[in-house]
Amino acid sequence: MKVFQIQGIFLLAASVLSVCSCNEEPQKTAVALEKINLDKTELALEVGENYVLVAEAVPSDAEGYVLSWSSSAPEIASVDSSGLVTAISQGKATIEASSGNISAACEVTVKAIGVESIELNMDKATIQREETLQLTATVLPENADDKSVEWSSSDESIASVDSEGLVTGIGAGEASITATAGEMTAECSITVLGIPVESIELDVYEIEIQTGETRMLTATVLPENADDKTVSWSSSDESVATVNDGTVTAIAAGTASVTASCGDIQASCSVTVTAPSVSEPEIGSFYYSDGTWSSEPDNTKTMIGIVFWTGNPSQDDTILATEHPECTHGLVVSLEELEGPWQSNTMSYGALVDTWISANLSGYESILGGYGYDSQDNLNKMLGYNNTKAIEAFNNDPANSEWTVDVVENIQDFNESSPAPEGTSGWYLMSAKEASLLVTGSYDGNIYEIWQDITNANNLNGILSQIGAETLSNSLWTSTEIDAYSTSMIYSINCTDALLWTINKDYSNYNYRYILAF
Repeated sequence: MKVFQIQGIFLLAASVLSVCSCNEEPQKTAVALEKINLDKTELALEVGENYVLVAEAVPSDAEGYVLSWSSSAPEIASVDSSGLVTAISQGKATIEASSGNISAACEVTVKAIGVESIELNMDKATIQREETLQLTATVLPENADDKSVEWSSSDESIASVDSEGLVTGIGAGEASITATAGEMTAECSITVLGIPVESIELDVYEIEIQTGETRMLTATVLPENADDKTVSWSSSDESVATVNDGTVTAIAAGTASVTASCGDIQASCSVTVTAPSVSEPEIGSFYYSDGTWSSEPDNTKTMIGIVFWTGNPSQDDTILATEHPECTHGLVVSLEELEGPWQSNTMSYGALVDTWISANLSGYESILGGYGYDSQDNLNKMLGYNNTKAIEAFNNDPANSEWTVDVVENIQDFNESSPAPEGTSGWYLMSAKEASLLVTGSYDGNIYEIWQDITNANNLNGILSQIGAETLSNSLWTSTEIDAYSTSMIYSINCTDALLWTINKDYSNYNYRYILAF
């Protein structure tokens, strides 16, 4: 607080009383006050400051007057009897010194005490989203007239601040909080961190499902207010089980671990996939493109054939056993029946296909069937896969490009229209023995002697009719040549009497069906 001390001096003319004797001169007349002068006619003070105004009488020897002081607004500026002016509050006041009708005035302007500085209790801080932080502002000088503080944020999407300086984290990022008092400011840099994921919980941690089935897993990310709750899913072995947005699909038997991840946090579920429990196949079972079968038609699946024999089809066929050891359930005949020659240019070739096979391949059985009376004959053996693969090799030899075996060459096109399921042998042309199984069924004797036994064909025809497929009513090619003397002939089977016929290979009006082992 400033105090201006100036001693007020009034120059008063002294009246000298002369004591006269009875013979002295008469007393002088007193000098009258004519004017009052103040040392300041304008004065600027801050609240709390003082100033002593000095009044001068004119003439200086004036006498006989009394000086009084007054303020037009004592609530703004007061004055005492000695001329001491005190600034009370912001505003204007007129201080007057008077004596009778003579006066002098000073215009006093009282200014508020301004803010010189503002300080915060911290200049930077880090908080998490939804967390709060109290900032405190100190305004100087302490006696500043207006110490009110206004708070603001440079980005309220990151951090907000209320009128008391309470900062709240809104979103991850950086913002500046400013405190303003008068024309003074102070800032605090705020870094807001996102709320991290602490854990992931799964609804189950171990499941067992069958091939082809699906199961939904649910992941709960904690805490609930975590910033990024995005969950990604992965499988340790997609050949066993895949996962898409929490939906687990069983692919094949085995085990896999399905993991839900959110940032660096993970949770896993152990998945065991088992093969679906199905009944054993029976003759007449419906066979589907996914490698399954059923005793009744399943309209949700694509049917590609009928089971016509059950058992291990590789018992005579080492090539099938080696290449497809999993095929031990039986044989399927295709629903579709095709027509065409066995080998359209057989007369140009003029030789047995078996002759080429014996000269160029090893490990294959002869495709000659004989008549079944010699122990070396292959007529009563299931060798359709062996025969087909050997004939494919014959067809692939550029030297045989002009006389390929049509019925084997056409398997490629058939596979495109009716693909064989994985885990099967793929389509091939049946041998004479497999043709006999199709028409007659299991027979322990020499199939060359069968006649009029079409038990299995009748059974299958009832099923084929049920689904609207073509029945077994024609003669069908086999993959079995006859003997060394029949170069242009091939075995076929008549589906109406079960007889094995020897037919010219280039006969174009003959039919054939492919089979597969499963």
